[in-house]
Amino acid sequence: MKKSRIILISIAAFVGALLAAGAWFYLWSTSFSGDIAWKSDSIPAPMQTPTALTLEPLGWPEWLGPTHNNESPVTGIQKDWSHGLKKVWEIGYLCKGAKAMSWSCPAIRGNRLVVPGRDEVNDYIFCLDPENGKLIWLRKYPLAAKNNYGQGQRATPTIDMNNVYTVSREGDVRCHALYDGTLIWEFNITNAGCTPPEWGSAGSPLVYKDRVILHAGGGALAIALDKKTGALLWKSRPAMGCYSTPALMNIGGIDYAVILHKPGISFIHADSGKAAWDIPAGKFATEMMVTTPAVYNEYVFASTMKGGGSIVARVENGRPKKIWQNDAIKSYQSNPVIKDGYIYCYSGMPIINSGSFVCAELATGKKMWETDRIGHGTSIYADGHIICLDIQGNLFLVKPDPKEFILVSEIKHFVPEGKKRTWTKPIIANDKLYIRHGNTLACYRLK
Repeated sequence: MKKSRIILISIAAFVGALLAAGAWFYLWSTSFSGDIAWKSDSIPAPMQTPTALTLEPLGWPEWLGPTHNNESPVTGIQKDWSHGLKKVWEIGYLCKGAKAMSWSCPAIRGNRLVVPGRDEVNDYIFCLDPENGKLIWLRKYPLAAKNNYGQGQRATPTIDMNNVYTVSREGDVRCHALYDGTLIWEFNITNAGCTPPEWGSAGSPLVYKDRVILHAGGGALAIALDKKTGALLWKSRPAMGCYSTPALMNIGGIDYAVILHKPGISFIHADSGKAAWDIPAGKFATEMMVTTPAVYNEYVFASTMKGGGSIVARVENGRPKKIWQNDAIKSYQSNPVIKDGYIYCYSGMPIINSGSFVCAELATGKKMWETDRIGHGTSIYADGHIICLDIQGNLFLVKPDPKEFILVSEIKHFVPEGKKRTWTKPIIANDKLYIRHGNTLACYRLK
């Protein structure tokens, strides 16, 4: 065979492979457009008179939990899952319609659980009793929304004392009374000259003192609203918005909102919105910054997938300084657990459950170990263990150890209808595990 013919055949094969891969990725991505393939139950009538509001125990009141670090204070959880976990209750009416998918986690405090939902016209805010799943109150409001991976909310509600704050896919911020759902105020980020990113506003509200800080984008990287009235208190400098939730870090007695976006990690004065420092992500910068910066003592950890890798900054001489950057962990959607100076985090792209779970040293970025035994997904920490839920609905209990990967227990097909898109993080409130997937929310006993 002539050399030129071999070259042509090789080129044709390469182009064919690229086309096939592109077609496969297109089919995969469109299959995740938000369509709900299972039946949605009818929404029950809420209580005529809401039960008296209690605010204790603290539960899981916001995106990263009661201590802002992806950890639950619960102890004494069941470690042997060979006989499963007891289901306490389940509902199946959160989303209704072919395009209504919502990815938000529930937020729980005292005897109130708040979780968003959607139909093809309206956004919903449901409030349930976390002990039995009974509907206490609901509010719905018409909201036109795009359908990139579903029209529903991505952001997790934030409960602050008697109120709950939500952010829609289109940047509509609302404050409701936790007791009965009365609307107190609303504000759309477009009113501050900001624009939701391509896949919708996903950053959860950060309540700080008398204000609600939001990752916005466009006219301002972040904005702050008065938590009682919704009035605009400050706008930071303009910058491209992404999908990350602001974190809070105290440096030298001053509080800063820490935000991950395309250029890197930005530190903003939480009281004024004034820019303080920027840590560039360099080649790891992308429009798809999703994870929340993880604050651990004097360290800040952030990770990206497209472009892919992690950055760690450490406060030195009163300011943050980048100390390492590598591709040991490339986290697309999963937030890390950091324990005893080590990072435990999923790494990779959530396609057909590919990726790995990695342990790396926080101070140096050195990869300690890596495993593909628990798929790709999300995780939280409780009672000396990491609970991992992969995108196919398998549940794992992992013992954090920098020397080796230790799988303590597992339940395969825990979410049987997962279909490679169980993206919502599990949460723990008190002695129960809550799993939200599409239009369903289930509660399991952990003790």
